[in-house]
Amino acid sequence: MATVLVAATSDVIASALTGLGLAGARVTSTSHHGNWEVCAVSAIVVDAPCLCISVRIDANIDHLQSIYREMVGANEETLDDLFDSLGEFLNILQGSIKNRLCNTTTVVASRIPRVRLRASDASAQSNTTPLASFALSIAGVEIQMCVIPTVGDVRTLPPNKLRPEDILLRDIGVPGTGGVLLPRGTLLTQQQVHKLHELDMQGRPTEAVIVRPLVEDQENPGSGATSRVGPEI
Repeated sequence: MATVLVAATSDVIASALTGLGLAGARVTSTSHHGNWEVCAVSAIVVDAPCLCISVRIDANIDHLQSIYREMVGANEETLDDLFDSLGEFLNILQGSIKNRLCNTTTVVASRIPRVRLRASDASAQSNTTPLASFALSIAGVEIQMCVIPTVGDVRTLPPNKLRPEDILLRDIGVPGTGGVLLPRGTLLTQQQVHKLHELDMQGRPTEAVIVRPLVEDQENPGSGATSRVGPEI
């Protein structure tokens, strides 16, 4: 799996950059290091065994401004413009990696990228060693990207313990029937969690086998960092 993942990542970065109009960008392997102002992270979940693959990009605001001008041909109007363009890039990259992995394993689901400002004391250094790290030289600036696989946090939970963005590893059936209420791979929403809780309160209990991606976009909780869900495309 590790060899396939590194090969997939190496191959798809260039095509993702080209798709965003950044064909002149350079990609080189590097060690992951440094302090960065912005973090964007996504998660891909594969089965057998359950593995969560975090794809993370670290950059500074001035880097994103240069890349935005290269991509759009104009200056950004708000910080959200920068966040959206970074989320779009990571979403394209994640989709390309996921498609490649489908050739060798079962991809359960992926999570929409999240982009956030780091707290002033937060470092890009992770407690988990990246499987692969890359420097992306775009529009005269350099940002970093890393791939971090971790064993999935798999749990069997009653409805009142579920959270939005839990990912189902097994179908949830309609209580009392043979039908499927929510299929495997569903990224639970607040409304779906509420519905499952309502069924449980009505005496129609359902248990869910879920995985919680151990993505690293929630460092220093309560630090006041600004976050935003990237665009789904």
